[in-house]
Amino acid sequence: MRLALQNGDIRLDLLPARGGGVGQLRWRGHDIFRAADSGHDPLQLANFPLIPFCNRIGHCQFDDRGRTITLPVTHEQAESEHSLHGLGWINPWTVESSDASSAALSHSHDGSIWPWAYQARQI
Repeated sequence: MRLALQNGDIRLDLLPARGGGVGQLRWRGHDIFRAADSGHDPLQLANFPLIPFCNRIGHCQFDDRGRTITLPVTHEQAESEHSLHGLGWINPWTVESSDASSAALSHSHDGSIWPWAYQARQI
């Protein structure tokens, strides 16, 4: 599913099933972000949400007040030994609402992989 949003000279294509990412952002017909490919690799999106953390968690572990938290490798081709960019970019998002020029997307996690439950929302 692709949500095509238009507001004046700006067009934004959102891909809820592909991590709530941006498929394309254009202004007056010119690419602002590169267009996403048609595959499934989230690293080929124009942009994606970094939820619940950005960058890498080295060797998939961190310490939280004396407790060692271990996470999975989230993208083996990009990082074979680190957890990368959280969970939001590799899981589908729910379209809460949309019209011709706006959308609200949400993503929830129950705390089973990342040690804390959360709900994220993009508007």
